[in-house]
Amino acid sequence: MSDMTSVKPCRLASFLGRRVTLFSTIAVVALVPSVAIPARTDTPVAAGARHLQNLAKAAASSTVWLCRPGMANDPCTDSLTTSVIEASGAKSVTYAKPSTTSKFDCFYVYPTVSGESSLNADLKVQSAETNVAIAQASRFSTVCRVFAPMYRQITLAGLETSPTASSASDITAYDSIRAGFEYYLAHYNDGRPIIFIGHSQGAAMSILLLEHFVDNNAAPPARAGDHRGRQCRRADRLVDRRKL
Repeated sequence: MSDMTSVKPCRLASFLGRRVTLFSTIAVVALVPSVAIPARTDTPVAAGARHLQNLAKAAASSTVWLCRPGMANDPCTDSLTTSVIEASGAKSVTYAKPSTTSKFDCFYVYPTVSGESSLNADLKVQSAETNVAIAQASRFSTVCRVFAPMYRQITLAGLETSPTASSASDITAYDSIRAGFEYYLAHYNDGRPIIFIGHSQGAAMSILLLEHFVDNNAAPPARAGDHRGRQCRRADRLVDRRKL
């Protein structure tokens, strides 16, 4: 039994049957003041979920980081030198630097980029992940500390070979990014506000993290920039009411 059992129907449906469309169209940026690992209810399903969580935490002790403040060759703090071309045609160069005074963090989940042949990627940092982090996340380092764990995302081959496959590969991807997020919370967050940044598959994973750690938590609600996510939450609440 997986912790994905706590994800409501609309979330899980996002991965089944409509996965390719979803990954190609959505992006999400959300700010939450702080996040805590949600408490578990003492039920057989929850007990099994806790067992999986413990396994995930054990695996998280060797979390592989794509981006993390202080690490060598961090693509999220890659050269921020930028050419600026004004409407008048005037050109200049800016030399931005990563922030050293920011009071909040950015948690970045990268999009579908893995060219591996398996359904789920391994955790080896390769040029595809490095390049997309430079392109999408590095600029955010001027305003926040950027954290981005590697995760076992569904690969490009996985989407092409089996776009409507069973949820096993989706669960593998989510459990992986969740383990990285929990490790980040336990070792680096220290109660700082978090901005979630995701694109494509990364946005889908970010929405699931928000669903699990924020929507089911007593903390203040997230301010999400994704319309699909808001609509999904409304649908999930309707499903909950029908069960009453």
